[in-house]
Amino acid sequence: MQHPLRNLFYVNQTASAISGAIQMKGYSLVHDLTNGESMSGFIDLIMENNGAMVSTVEKMRMGVAPGGMSPVADMQTGGASYFFTRIKKQPASDASPALYFKKQMLRRMDAISYDHDAYGKVIDDYVQRNRGASIDDWKRFSQRHGNETIFKYSVTLLDNIEFIVARSDNERREIIQSFTRRGIKKLPDGRKVEDIVHTPQSWSKRKQ
Repeated sequence: MQHPLRNLFYVNQTASAISGAIQMKGYSLVHDLTNGESMSGFIDLIMENNGAMVSTVEKMRMGVAPGGMSPVADMQTGGASYFFTRIKKQPASDASPALYFKKQMLRRMDAISYDHDAYGKVIDDYVQRNRGASIDDWKRFSQRHGNETIFKYSVTLLDNIEFIVARSDNERREIIQSFTRRGIKKLPDGRKVEDIVHTPQSWSKRKQ
């Protein structure tokens, strides 16, 4: 028999998560591709590597060449062990090609949000002095282009992706095929893969 206080804890946690999701409606954690990477090729690579977005350190462990915007700086600041995103308010139309992750990830214990590009700095007391941890903080950070939210080691794609925006209709088809070739037609949350993959032109028609 479960202790009643334990049940109350889970009820409070669920209520807090729902409230946070409502207050952050229209926001996403966005991961932009760099170095001219193809979105379809990137998704295919991720699916081949256990379906997880990984840090620079994990890429090196798997034998994958590290990319990203600043892998050398990330190694120096401790950020190489983290996966990088930025908090952004979703545009009404013409979204930029990128991976849009669920805002609920902000509640992860390993999530660290800064209002600036710190190259994932986690050494000394930097996190304690600069970390944002409230809805007001996150909304304010989203107004700064260089904000960053990082996650330790990896983020699973299927569980956490909200939308994928491809550059073209052809690339969108290739991304969908990357999932269906592996027998994946729906995500764990019940949404169809075809409903979460868009182009800038189809973004305004997405199901929210």
